[in-house]
Amino acid sequence: MIQVAFVYVHEVLVGHLEFLGFDANASSGYDHLFVFDGAWLKDGQRPILGQQFEDSRPRPIRASGVPNWFAHILPTRTVRRIVAGSVVLDDESSDLDLLVAIGNDLPGAVTVQRAMSVDGGMVAARRPEVPPGTFAFGLHGMQMKVSYRRDAGAFVCPVYGEAGDFIAKFEDSKFDRMPEVEHATTLWARRSGVETHRVRISSIRDEGIVLPEGVKPRNGVVLLAERFDRSDGGGRVHVEDFGQIIGCSLDYELGLGYGSYEEMARLVARLCPEDVTQWIRRLIFMLVCGNADAHWKNWGVIYADRRHPRLSPAYDLVSCVVFGDDEMALTLGGSRRFEDAKPARWDKLARALEMSHAELARLAREARERAEAVWSQERGALGFDAREVAMIERHLQRLPSWV
Repeated sequence: MIQVAFVYVHEVLVGHLEFLGFDANASSGYDHLFVFDGAWLKDGQRPILGQQFEDSRPRPIRASGVPNWFAHILPTRTVRRIVAGSVVLDDESSDLDLLVAIGNDLPGAVTVQRAMSVDGGMVAARRPEVPPGTFAFGLHGMQMKVSYRRDAGAFVCPVYGEAGDFIAKFEDSKFDRMPEVEHATTLWARRSGVETHRVRISSIRDEGIVLPEGVKPRNGVVLLAERFDRSDGGGRVHVEDFGQIIGCSLDYELGLGYGSYEEMARLVARLCPEDVTQWIRRLIFMLVCGNADAHWKNWGVIYADRRHPRLSPAYDLVSCVVFGDDEMALTLGGSRRFEDAKPARWDKLARALEMSHAELARLAREARERAEAVWSQERGALGFDAREVAMIERHLQRLPSWV
């Protein structure tokens, strides 16, 4: 097992993760310590790794398992098994082993590299070469997804020293037409004034996509999402999601513990006040389209200048009501029911956003009217099938009137 690994952002050393050993009382069985690098701490223009580190510095961070911030950039479930097998790790491998193995294609501008002892000090070990076709990437979430790099028009596994610039999302065995629904929802959002990432629907065969072993989509449909954490010139742009910002555990993300959109609003007002109106527009679109999967991890910030967070383009936009998911991921006005989503319950939300209730209600009403107008005029051209259109129509009818 790897004992120490260096953590970088934009190739600047932030600190190191240290494996402390087995702890029978720890939920993961293993304790880790993150220690800040002294030069990074002293640099007044240091690139930001994450808000949790800004809040914790200079004190080391001790955690059961790797700190939650890093757990949020590791693949989970089926994707983790595929990636671990591709980089020749077994089920006994630790999160730190996996972080190092995929440390060159993690979200944002973070990289992780194994440290080795030389002459009494620690230096970064040479990153091992990986054979072509190795799936070694960090993408969190439930859906089957892979990081690819576009090369001469084809989508291939990133080779040694590169990172993927596209995310491919494939069909889900439990939810039919998931790629098509996400594409249609994203198109609806963009036309409603929501700033989204760029996506398109295609086929695996047309794109020449090589799939990981064991991945066999039934219809061969793929959603291709351009990564906003990669620049046009091939560089990296740092990002983090709100799950990383608040440091919530993965159990919390999976619905075993809840939060509220008022809590998220307070963070948006503090971290990126310029984007409050855009955040409100996204929140209202979530209500209108019936997106029941807008968890903490499905909202994020981007550090375009390496230091100051701004709301990232919207992503993971899915009208979940077409799959029978009928409650919001977080509470709004004390309720997760879409039927209870009305401005009369939003006094706390207005205070969190540091605006008057009247101004919040006005912005929300404008956003709802625009989203519903797009649906009324263009629902047949967005890409939803007849059954999905009927499900969304039923959802819209249950939303309370705001008059």
